[in-house]
Amino acid sequence: MITAVELKTACNQIAGSCCPGFKIYGTSAVEQLKKPCIFTELLFFGLRYESKNWAKNSAGYKMTFLQQAPDEREQLQQIEKVREAFGLKLAVKDRKISVDSFDIDYAGEYRDLLQITVKLHWYENMYVPETGDFMENIEVQTVQEGE
Repeated sequence: MITAVELKTACNQIAGSCCPGFKIYGTSAVEQLKKPCIFTELLFFGLRYESKNWAKNSAGYKMTFLQQAPDEREQLQQIEKVREAFGLKLAVKDRKISVDSFDIDYAGEYRDLLQITVKLHWYENMYVPETGDFMENIEVQTVQEGE
């Protein structure tokens, strides 16, 4: 089972490796920020049961870039770096989960803050072993009508 902490840790490691000059913060950080920085958050899209034993999880990892000063060229370079770093699969502990899409948007009063959202999905084994006693013997008695 992949936990939220494991997922965000793996994503933050990728963000840190492809954007080495940027400090990484969670969304709760508001004071004493050191620019340039990236605010990161996980967006959970839900869990969908595929069968009794399997469920499909999906989430997004959103990165909001805060630069020293808005620089479109640097933003375009960051887009490519992040896209290449995430690739098609993301390693989380001993598993590889699928990268579904890579979305770009801009936020802020002047729409000058780059936002990148990487959408992910993976399957979880939800199997829970039976805890009751197993039947050992069964007796079947049949009666044929007319005898």
